[in-house]
Amino acid sequence: MPSVSAPVIAAIVPPERLREAPLPDATPAPGTRWSDGVVFDVWRFVLDRGGSPFDPAARNTLDGLGLYGFALQTAPTGMAAVDTGARLFPLISDRGGWRREGDLLSWHTASPAEDPAVASDASTVAHFAAGMVALCGSDAVREVRLRWSSPRGLDWLRALGIHVRLGTDDDAIAIGALSRPPRAHAALHDHLVAQADAELRGLPNDLVELVRRAIAQGATRPQDAARRLALAPRTLRRRLAEAGRSFSALVDEHRRAEARRLVRRGDALVEIADALEFSDATALSRAYRRWYGVAPSRDRRA
Repeated sequence: MPSVSAPVIAAIVPPERLREAPLPDATPAPGTRWSDGVVFDVWRFVLDRGGSPFDPAARNTLDGLGLYGFALQTAPTGMAAVDTGARLFPLISDRGGWRREGDLLSWHTASPAEDPAVASDASTVAHFAAGMVALCGSDAVREVRLRWSSPRGLDWLRALGIHVRLGTDDDAIAIGALSRPPRAHAALHDHLVAQADAELRGLPNDLVELVRRAIAQGATRPQDAARRLALAPRTLRRRLAEAGRSFSALVDEHRRAEARRLVRRGDALVEIADALEFSDATALSRAYRRWYGVAPSRDRRA
């Protein structure tokens, strides 16, 4: 299950709302992690009260991000800081990932397209961009692109000199001119990154579960799931093989379970066949008999 740094999530909630917020702990200890279900509950709480994913009160300073923040600050170049921040981001949240292609840094998740999830993604991108400006100078970000279409709270980003484009197809940062971080120290940076890598290896990393979630959310082709998980398709296939699984088997597993759920719910076979991408109801019925040894019509619940 994807997880997020608990202190970062707690910082999203305005101090006066902490007692009301759906947090397991209002002051979580460093290193504590919560599931992304908690993240979405927190964002639902904030949005319902007129909050914004761009609330400056929710900013986390780089110093406050511990090992992750110090690894970024000691990077020898601006681009090294960006790449380090992107690669080590699972220390903050492993529910998505960054991918850089040239001067475009994109954020990808397998999260549902509902307001709390999209607002959470917008917050992730906005705060990463603000960190780039703080670390690498006022020209570090040319533009922030967000699927989130609400204009609330954008004054904060604009005050940092960041141009924001709303309602785009993805969440991304267009990288500008990066200055050298003021605390640049190559040897210390290498030491901190080695420590961070050791912490990353200790994090739960259930790729199979992440792929299952992506498939359930409509990514029935390997390239679609790979994009959501910020992986190259070849890397996704290799890592699944290392776990003893294949993408096609996971798709088949999803279709099998979903077919039984929908049949027993009483949905029409033609609708189920369409939803699960069978050629027609007859093909669905054949697969159902193969899976469960019984025709769909005999497996409906009264």
